[in-house]
Amino acid sequence: MSAYRQAQQLVLDYDVSQTGQFAGYFSALGLLDARSFTTLDLLVRGEKGGEALLVGLRDSTGTEPRLSIGDLLPGGITKEWQWVQIPLSSFPATLDRSALASLSFSFFNTYAPQAGRLYIKEIRFTNLATPFVIDSFDDANLALNGQGLGYWTTMPNSSLQVTTTLGDALSSSGGALRLDYTVSDGGYTIWHSNLAGINAPVNSSLQLWVKGQTKPSCRRST
Repeated sequence: MSAYRQAQQLVLDYDVSQTGQFAGYFSALGLLDARSFTTLDLLVRGEKGGEALLVGLRDSTGTEPRLSIGDLLPGGITKEWQWVQIPLSSFPATLDRSALASLSFSFFNTYAPQAGRLYIKEIRFTNLATPFVIDSFDDANLALNGQGLGYWTTMPNSSLQVTTTLGDALSSSGGALRLDYTVSDGGYTIWHSNLAGINAPVNSSLQLWVKGQTKPSCRRST
């Protein structure tokens, strides 16, 4: 991996094509107290579009959770400049936001494509209001959700196949969760996403785009 400055932007060339490889770029934050902020915002674009990127924050104890941009940016990274708004509440509570030591951009062999080029123009913390994104599935990764946590299924006397599919309600280049199920007599199926005990105010709402196989029109449900 190489990192360099070009025309007032950070350029990251990465190649993690070999099994088990990963690469990262780190920027020191000097034990920043980020408790007054709500989001971490990036202005980013890819050379070809579809590039994979994980953003991490490391605290003074060495805790460094990472979140996939593909879980947070509808349609994923494209060749055009886009703002990515990462809710700081999406990072697990184990991260000490009162003493942030560094920011990291990481690439792992388990995320496709394994090679590419990214451009980052601006990085900033803000106190803007922001939704808590559970997952947008644009990174096609079913191991971790938008909080870097896992999924699991329950299917007694039934079957549930969980995959991702190309194209979502907003973009043909995005991704969506696909659930193929068969429920037998007395059985049921459940897909779970770990939220690690988030605080959801009583006046909040849960929103998702959903469609079925026989009625393929996408609808937003609240």
